[in-house]
Amino acid sequence: MSALPRAPGKRNRENAMSVVFNIALHILLAGSMLVFVYSLVRAAWDEPNGRERSVRIMALAAGALVTLGAAASGASYATFTVDALAGSRPASFVANVGATILPALLGFGLGFFLTRQTTRDEYMAMRILCFVGMLTAVAFLQVYAEATKVNGVFLGKASLPNVSFVAGIILTMLFTLPTGLERSGAGAGLRSRISSLMGWRTSDDGPRPTPPPQSGRNRYDPFQD
Repeated sequence: MSALPRAPGKRNRENAMSVVFNIALHILLAGSMLVFVYSLVRAAWDEPNGRERSVRIMALAAGALVTLGAAASGASYATFTVDALAGSRPASFVANVGATILPALLGFGLGFFLTRQTTRDEYMAMRILCFVGMLTAVAFLQVYAEATKVNGVFLGKASLPNVSFVAGIILTMLFTLPTGLERSGAGAGLRSRISSLMGWRTSDDGPRPTPPPQSGRNRYDPFQD
């Protein structure tokens, strides 16, 4: 006995909910990557040292140019990934695992390296962050653009690289960044920089100076001779 067909109204509601959830997925993925790029640009531009600021801006440009140059030469990771995950043939298990594990490992490596480097040399860590961060962000924005062109609103498996990369960076820095890092020299500079970028006001900026006590002679007293 064949199953009864669903009513058109119910099918339309399911399609509408699917579109809403996929739009929310678009907002989360694109928003997280844009915030990441914005933080990189702010970290480079807000450096007070002119020479260091120029080096960081050049690192950002180099990361973007390397990715765009590789795509122009035909070595496009975006096209390869989307074709493997959203092509006409069903994607194999190896392709799904590779598209998830490789970006996650890249995010883990970047986050772990940054947490270790910040305790040694903050300036070098920020330079590498600008280069590798922009290189990776542009590469996965290409994946996102290619997946949107192929699948439209419904990303499906094509969103796996972006999700695993963002989760890899966040989880690695969340669980490997020492909680007492702000008490060290390099950690204090990194924490203050992150706080200034996000507009936070931290309570560990040091005790506020108290005004010097005023002597009784200098203070006006109407009952004093």
